[in-house]
Amino acid sequence: MRNVGAEHELDLLIRETDRLDPDWRWGDLVAGLRRREAGENSWGAVEAVLAELPMELIDAEDCSVACGNTSVEASEEIRLAGGAESWEAGRRLAGLRQEGCPPLHDLARDSVEATFEPARRARSLARLLDADAEVRMKRGESEGALLSARALLSVSTALGAAPLLILHLTAAAIRMVAATRLKRVMSSAELSDESLADVRDDLLAEAERPILVAIFRGERAYFHDSMERARAGELTFADVYQPMDEIEPPDDVPQEFVELIRGLNPFHGHSVARPGFEDLAANHAWGLRWFNSCIDIARRPWEAQIEPWRERISDREREIDAGDVGRVIALDSTSSLTNMIKEAHGGWLALSGLAVAVAAIRWRRAVGEWPVELGDLSGEIEMKALERLESVGVALEADGPELAVRLPEYHFGLADKAFEMLARCGAACRERGYRLMADGSAVRFLER
Repeated sequence: MRNVGAEHELDLLIRETDRLDPDWRWGDLVAGLRRREAGENSWGAVEAVLAELPMELIDAEDCSVACGNTSVEASEEIRLAGGAESWEAGRRLAGLRQEGCPPLHDLARDSVEATFEPARRARSLARLLDADAEVRMKRGESEGALLSARALLSVSTALGAAPLLILHLTAAAIRMVAATRLKRVMSSAELSDESLADVRDDLLAEAERPILVAIFRGERAYFHDSMERARAGELTFADVYQPMDEIEPPDDVPQEFVELIRGLNPFHGHSVARPGFEDLAANHAWGLRWFNSCIDIARRPWEAQIEPWRERISDREREIDAGDVGRVIALDSTSSLTNMIKEAHGGWLALSGLAVAVAAIRWRRAVGEWPVELGDLSGEIEMKALERLESVGVALEADGPELAVRLPEYHFGLADKAFEMLARCGAACRERGYRLMADGSAVRFLER
């Protein structure tokens, strides 16, 4: 029996979404990304670099290397195999701040597997740039190493407009590897004020990127497309909801990465009731309203998202047992996304905090002592940005030759299992701040 009231509510919701967020359907998202001029989609720059590298380097990708565990010997071998011209091309990515997205296609049943390829290529280039930075550090080429580390961060930027969660998980891992490499390079030698200013600006730009908006818009588009086809009788529930346990990724995708994605699935290892389609319109409306509310939160400044996300995640925990098809599909998606919310906020703090540390180094060079409070750095970072960081608990603590940049830890009411899996792949920054040690004019980061 048709639920006329629910169908009317759904129609009103779709019209309202059309008004507030034009081009929000999957086909519209893909078409919009394709309309970008070549210079506006930084993924094209990444592909141009990859095209210059020997194919065997790209194919020989190893997840442990992409997480920053490359030995000096392996780094030297990787770098020599790439050739000098290829590395110069890769380092030109440094300072790239226009976000990008790999080519996207229609939402087929195998769409999840299809996203592994650009994720793999991004990790490959990140691995190679990290290796180049390691070799340059060993040779004492600190400015060159810094350029490679900045290019590494740009690989993450080139995935920033992607409307797919898996690509943002890859970007998050690359971001944290880049942050670690930047710290190591800045600790290895005194860099010019100009170079430090470039690093500071790169970090601030990447920290403020509204990645959750891109992710939730993509998930909403996928949900809406699936429910539309289900209502038209084109899909069964098994077609719409395919557990990650059943997905077979390409053979060359690292098993740890596969387990990471599967581990984010709330139903991994459990049987799932597969309800029928008795009231698709009502469930479709519920899911669309859910995603719209999440996108509204994601559009706010990072510090203004914290309490609303806690409420949304709490709602998700209450609703997960509802059992209706639309809710199961939407909530299955948002279960993975809630872990990404925690990672995204942690990334904002980690990158912003590192930018503060870089600004403090420049301050000390100019003044001769560490800054006492965040406001002292207003000549380095906009005062409004400093006030936002201070409002969530970021603080400075100077103690003689040492300076600590303290970062808060958010608690969104999430289980830590998936977050710890992200950490093992380099995505999550478990460090709750940075410590710097001054020795004369030199400054280095201390391990925590």
